[in-house]
Amino acid sequence: MIDKNIYPVGSGLISAIRKIDDHIARQELGSGGSADKPSSPKPPIDLSEYLELGLKLSTLSDSERESIKFMLDKLGLDKK
Repeated sequence: MIDKNIYPVGSGLISAIRKIDDHIARQELGSGGSADKPSSPKPPIDLSEYLELGLKLSTLSDSERESIKFMLDKLGLDKK
C-alpha cells in the first residue's frame, strides 16, 4: 500500500493518491493462469516450411497473387 503520511494533509496530491489507492484496492483480477509457465509450449520453427512457402509465393502469377490476396482479405486475419 501507499504510505499516506508522506504528503501534507491539505495538498490536493494526497486526495488524488487516496483515490488511486482505493481504486486499485477494489479491483478484482480475473482467473488467469500462471505467469511463470506457458499454457502450451510452442513447437520449434521449421525453416524448410518457410523456405518452401517463399518459393511457391515467388513463382505465382499476378492473377494467382490477386486471388490469394482476396481470400486472405475475406478471412479477416490481422496483418503482422
